[in-house]
Amino acid sequence: MKQKYPAFKLHALSPPEVIHVSRMSRLPVPKVIERLIGAGLDSIPGGGAEILVDRVRKLLNCYSKATADEWLDVMRHAHRAGLRTTATMMYGTVETPEERLEHLFRLRELQDEMGGFTAFITWSYQPDHTELGGAEATGVEYLRTVAAARLVLDNFDNLQASWVTQGGKVGQLSLAFGANDMGSVMIEENVVRAAGASYCMDEIEIVRNIENAGFVAKRRNMHYEILGNPIFRERAVPRMLELAVARADGDSSRPPEIVRYTARSAAEKKARLTGH
Repeated sequence: MKQKYPAFKLHALSPPEVIHVSRMSRLPVPKVIERLIGAGLDSIPGGGAEILVDRVRKLLNCYSKATADEWLDVMRHAHRAGLRTTATMMYGTVETPEERLEHLFRLRELQDEMGGFTAFITWSYQPDHTELGGAEATGVEYLRTVAAARLVLDNFDNLQASWVTQGGKVGQLSLAFGANDMGSVMIEENVVRAAGASYCMDEIEIVRNIENAGFVAKRRNMHYEILGNPIFRERAVPRMLELAVARADGDSSRPPEIVRYTARSAAEKKARLTGH
């Protein structure tokens, strides 16, 4: 990708994915990060953090992908290597309010140590079509969580509003509760859509929400350097009213690279054994 599009900034491979590469290649995490940087990686997203408390991670079946310490350690090594990263929190599953705070305190501690996080993004658990099920936290709880994060994470310059899970209007409200960033225009999204959320806003809609809330909209890069005014005010941009998807509804086909991959999940192991 970097060879074909050298101007692209590759914000890719969350800590659990870096750990997976480390385990498969039998290389230590610092060496994996070194090689990824050599291949063109520019920054690491904060995905897979969920709640950085191992009691919660075990209940959510993500402990084996990355313990709380392992997730934080990947970010520590990334920051040492000169990469900037983001941090996230998914709340509303099985954690307690105290465990949410523990998550925030651990992020603040690492930020004090390394200073490599550019922004924090929180969103509520999306329960539809999930094995865990349950109910989604309210918009009011989301706004309270953003406000609490703004108070606790006093060493984070930026808090991003998760309009992708909360919708444009709650995203707009979050600008008055501590958020200062509406995130990016999304062309395609498949993760939260699979769990029932499918909000879409193009640049024009994002800017409208920001300006109607009394703020000035500017473009930024991954390092939160201001690049200029919205693109649609400089040239004509086609409207985008719905997100693209990697897989159309009802498409159950399995690409060859998945068929050949040694199955890791229970569902994939079952499919491999049964031949379906």
